[in-house]
Amino acid sequence: FFSILQQDMAQAPADTMAAEEQPYISETANVRRETMSERWNRKVMMAPLVPIGAGLTVVSLVGAMVAYRRGNSMWSQRFQRGRVFWQTVTLVALVISGVGTK
Repeated sequence: FFSILQQDMAQAPADTMAAEEQPYISETANVRRETMSERWNRKVMMAPLVPIGAGLTVVSLVGAMVAYRRGNSMWSQRFQRGRVFWQTVTLVALVISGVGTK
């Protein structure tokens, strides 16, 4: 039994090599790929609130770090609350924009 199994295993790579040597020609080989800026613009048009929310999240985070560094705990806390708010807005925008896609 083991000798038959070893023979089958020895023959398996040879069988798959023939299939791997055949070139695969894609049906979309002649389609032009979009550039990064074209993709960015398409994604922003699909969900404009996502990059806006992400940007405001970053601004809030940087503001909180600056306020903390300066020792102003009240403003640091306000910026952190703003960061949580903008993260929530961004997440909701992502979910809403994902509902309409395939």
